Amino acid sequence: MTVHFRSIGALAAAALICVGCSPPARPVAAVPTCGPDPLLKAYVFGQTIRCTWGVASQCGFAGSAYEHGLGVPRDLRRAQKYYRQACDLGSQEDCVEFGLMTLRLGQKDRYSDLIPIWERACEKGAVEGCHIAGVAWAWNEDGLGIVKDLARGRTYLAKACAARYMLSCGVEARLAVETKDTANYAKARAELVEACNLKERESCHYLAQTELHGTFGPKDELAAAGHFWEACRVGWGAGCGALAYLNAEGIGVPKNSDKAKRLTELTCKELHYEPACKAEPVADYASLAPEVP
Repeated sequence: MTVHFRSIGALAAAALICVGCSPPARPVAAVPTCGPDPLLKAYVFGQTIRCTWGVASQCGFAGSAYEHGLGVPRDLRRAQKYYRQACDLGSQEDCVEFGLMTLRLGQKDRYSDLIPIWERACEKGAVEGCHIAGVAWAWNEDGLGIVKDLARGRTYLAKACAARYMLSCGVEARLAVETKDTANYAKARAELVEACNLKERESCHYLAQTELHGTFGPKDELAAAGHFWEACRVGWGAGCGALAYLNAEGIGVPKNSDKAKRLTELTCKELHYEPACKAEPVADYASLAPEVP
């Protein structure tokens, strides 16, 4: 199972794209909006200078810029260096980003350091650190040198969920289903519903899967279609693909092959969801069928 994380750096980069520009998620002052690329480049350079003065937020911003090619050439190793500096200066959110970047770069000699980094970030208030530590303990897919510990994973996920990090609420619910913890099914469904209502797209998608297959009770194909739509409309490719499949098969919605084709094409071209790209040319939507939870 793969759990997709949303990094703070990604939010900062998205906020500076010149389409309805808005301030970045990272708290920095006087960010240029919709300016020409040289201005943005100069701004990023200014943040790297301030980073050398020991300003953690500016090191973190520089990390985001190099991670996403924002005004500077994309350079993941340099991004990692700035995240590390921000972390050392006390920015726990950037400690989380440093750990994620280490995973992306495949630096396995550093993997043993990551769990303590995320746990420490969690204890110091970085909720995303709680989430990632929880996922790591619960699944341990990345070879982090730890023994899978569901109880410990759930503890961290519950802490993140309690802090209203809704992705953790959804993942906590998934754990209940995957471990057949039927005593907590009512709580799991409530968490998925709340997370979906708050536009947490992966939770909407998983809630739809449970409705489609009757995980928590009777099947409800109409509700499933609605939840897949909620996931799709906020950019979750798998949700759009599942909705295309439902339209092609007439499950929960009227059968509509034209709509299925349009959805699949959009999902491929706009969201770059690979299964949709394979399904669209041959109009075969079986590969987009939602998995059984």
